[in-house]
Amino acid sequence: FPFKVLIMLLSFSIELTDVWFASCIISPGLIPFLSASEFCSTLEYKDKMSGLGEIFKLLITGGSEAFTIFKNEVDGFISGSQKSLIKLIYTSLQVKKQVVEFDEFEIDIRRSMNYGHSLGHAVEALSKYTIPHGIAVVIGILIENKISLNRGLLSLDEEINIGTFGRKIIPDD
Repeated sequence: FPFKVLIMLLSFSIELTDVWFASCIISPGLIPFLSASEFCSTLEYKDKMSGLGEIFKLLITGGSEAFTIFKNEVDGFISGSQKSLIKLIYTSLQVKKQVVEFDEFEIDIRRSMNYGHSLGHAVEALSKYTIPHGIAVVIGILIENKISLNRGLLSLDEEINIGTFGRKIIPDD
């Protein structure tokens, strides 16, 4: 059980069941988050950034307040702040919980959970999986945003704002 909770907290994978997701949300206190922060300290940098990529996606789709939390905490997360890690995990789980409760069967708004994934999966495959999933999703988001900008569906300010923070997740190598 703890291993599955940690995997869920770090990957935010849609394939995991809503039961596992709900068990983390209703767990008393911050015990799952503290365990996750301890586990995160054992991960390689690119794996942390991969998890951050999924958090990025959730907090963009969670609205301006959620994305502001991301913008305020991302540098702390990258530098190893446990407070930022917990805040980002908690906020992203709140967003996912609200979406799943509203659209349990992916009929409407839950499709937003796929943001960046179609192109992200292509990036993963083309890299022969040397680019981790969450980082590939961020790349997919940036490409999708550029297409949306070119079609007049996204403002230049939004594209720049999201792009600025998305590029913090993509390693230089």
